[in-house]
Amino acid sequence: MMPPQFLITRPSGLAQRTARRLQAYGWGSLIAPMVSIVPTEASSPAMPPPVHAPAPPYQAVLITSQHGLQQWAMREPDRGTPMLCVGGASATMAKALGFVRVEAAGGDADSLASLVIARLSPQVGALVHPTGQGFRTQDWSRLRAHGFVVDQPKLYRQQPITELPAEVITALRGGTLTAILFYAPRSATIYAQLVTQAGLTGAHHRLSALCLSDAVARAAGREMEVIPPSQARQPHKNIPDGLAWRRIMVAKQPTEASLLDQLVEVWGRP
Repeated sequence: MMPPQFLITRPSGLAQRTARRLQAYGWGSLIAPMVSIVPTEASSPAMPPPVHAPAPPYQAVLITSQHGLQQWAMREPDRGTPMLCVGGASATMAKALGFVRVEAAGGDADSLASLVIARLSPQVGALVHPTGQGFRTQDWSRLRAHGFVVDQPKLYRQQPITELPAEVITALRGGTLTAILFYAPRSATIYAQLVTQAGLTGAHHRLSALCLSDAVARAAGREMEVIPPSQARQPHKNIPDGLAWRRIMVAKQPTEASLLDQLVEVWGRP
C-alpha cells in the first residue's frame, strides 16, 4: 500500500520544512504554494528599502509571523537587537537566522504584549513590528496604553498564483492524493477557485482537508459526510457552496505540530 500523499499549500520556504516533517513520518508530499511572498518598499519612512542597510535603532523587534521575520532579516543586518516572538516556532527561526537575543511568548499577540510589558520600558525607545500588505493591522493598543510606540512597516505582500501546477492537476485526476494541508483562509480560497477553474471539484469527495484553524476550515468548504468525533472536530457544514470534501479536520491548536498530530491520529505512523 502506498503511504499517504499530502499537498502542502503554504508558501515555499515554509512548505519545504513541512515536507521534511512529513517525510520523517514516511509520508509523501507535493508542494503547491497558493501565494508567493513578494518584498515591498516599506510604507514607513522609518524603514529602509529592502537592502542590507541599517534601520533606525529600535529597542526591540516584535515578530508575529515568520514571513515578517524573514523580510526583516533581509533588510536588517544587525542581529543584536532584542527580538520578542509570538511563539516557539518563530523564535527557533529567529535563532537560525542569527538573531542572538530572542525570547518567545505564549503563542498569541496578548501573551506577546504581556512579555513586552514585563521585559521592556517605553522610555528606552520605540518598537518595530514587521507586517505585510493586505493583512489586518495588529492592534497594539494595550502596549500604547503603557506608553510604547510601535512602528508597523509593511515589508511584504502575497502574490496569488493564477493556475494549479501541472503535477497537482495530474495527482487530482489520478487520485493519488490523500489530503490537502491548508494554513491560511486565503490559501484555501485560492485553491478552491483554481480547482473550479480547472474543472476538478469532483475529485474532492475522496479527499480530506487538514486545516490550521476554524477560519481556515470555513474557507476550505464543506464536508460530504459526518466524521466520528474520534477522527475529526465538529464538521463545517455552514457553507452551502465551495468544495465538498470527504472530511474536514481542524488542528486542536493553531500550530503545525498540532496539525501533524491530527494526521497521525487518522493515518497512523507508517
